[in-house]
Amino acid sequence: NWCTMTRNVVYFVRNNHICSNLGAGLLGYLLETRTGESYEWLLQKQIFQPYMMTSSTTLRGSTLESLVPGRNSSGKKVKNWDLGAMKAAGAVLSTAHDLSSFALANFSPDTVLAFQRQKTFTIDQSLDIGLGWFIRKYDNGEQYYWHNGGTGGYTSSMAVDVNSKNSVIILTNVGGKRVLDKTCFKLMEAIRNN
Repeated sequence: NWCTMTRNVVYFVRNNHICSNLGAGLLGYLLETRTGESYEWLLQKQIFQPYMMTSSTTLRGSTLESLVPGRNSSGKKVKNWDLGAMKAAGAVLSTAHDLSSFALANFSPDTVLAFQRQKTFTIDQSLDIGLGWFIRKYDNGEQYYWHNGGTGGYTSSMAVDVNSKNSVIILTNVGGKRVLDKTCFKLMEAIRNN
């Protein structure tokens, strides 16, 4: 019956990890609604400008001269995704330079960045979740922060180790390349071991 189904769904959500682009998109929309500002303005004011990410934006029209065309896993050009009201689900366009600035900011004391790295949920022995970061563990139990992303024609993987002050940033204009994550993890292990 309906009550049993609802109880089971609530139990599942409280006790399981669900990665939700819909949830991220809805959060961005709610932030726009609550503040009366655009998602782009909020990102510029709260993240991009404070962390010197001067080429980062959600406005694809402003990047047309530098945006490399996206391709699918077969190498064919694909159209860019337009996320409309769901911009927070993956509309950010950035560069390796800007993401390096963000990684470097994580190496210095910053209450906002420290807050978003706090553990909020444990998935298993080697993986936890923070606010926007997965918290991965090296073989020796030490941790680093990681996130990935992908839209039509693009894939990314980024890891930050705030203790050793190392980071790996991989950006590609080929969609569907989840091998990037394994490469990112291997690079983090190799850097730690050297």
